[in-house]
Amino acid sequence: MFGWNRIDHDRRYEMSGELFDVVHRLWTDTENYSYEARLADWKLQNGYITPKPAYGRPILVTATGSPAGIEFAARYSDIVFITSPGGAHIESALETLPEHIRTIKTRARAHGQEVKTIINPMVISRPTEAETDAYLHAILDGRPAPKATGFAQRGYDSDAVAWKGRSDTRHKQGYNLGGNIEIIGTPEQVVEQLAGLKRAGIDGVQLGFYDFGPDFEYFLSSTLPLLQQAGLRF
Repeated sequence: MFGWNRIDHDRRYEMSGELFDVVHRLWTDTENYSYEARLADWKLQNGYITPKPAYGRPILVTATGSPAGIEFAARYSDIVFITSPGGAHIESALETLPEHIRTIKTRARAHGQEVKTIINPMVISRPTEAETDAYLHAILDGRPAPKATGFAQRGYDSDAVAWKGRSDTRHKQGYNLGGNIEIIGTPEQVVEQLAGLKRAGIDGVQLGFYDFGPDFEYFLSSTLPLLQQAGLRF
């Protein structure tokens, strides 16, 4: 992909770290700054940024799951989008996420940093379990045949370590709806699963929906009030 995948996976994080060190210095230094890269063919001559960030350095958001990516996030990130090591099934995710999150936050604290973790569930919900199941299977029945180059398909050409490491033994249906994890059920069950993510250590969620407009409206009318009643905040 544009030559980036020809660079070793872990080395890309080293190169990004070197660049970010330079950018961070430009955000804070009051004098011109020159630097010649050690890991790539670039240099900076008399660099200077003005105006400086008004409230410290800008918030850095990364997405990772590999050891090299976690180390980078621990050194530089404020918010980390993470992948469930247990796969998309919510029960497997809830079992494997706590240790994964502890690892990330422990590494960050070792560097004097605090990070927040975010995950992106796909929410499939209807008023009853039967209606939810019918909606889910209508989605599955209408999905196109997978292509060799499609994301999360066997032929996807990527060295994304986090996705390769997912071991989803409970997802016997073999589908992937597109989210990092899947929250499927009635509004009450959705609230219960979101509460489980909070207990597991997740600090925030980026919700996804299959048919975004109407599904989001249903979430707002049916599920959000229950979240508010439960006092559940991310």
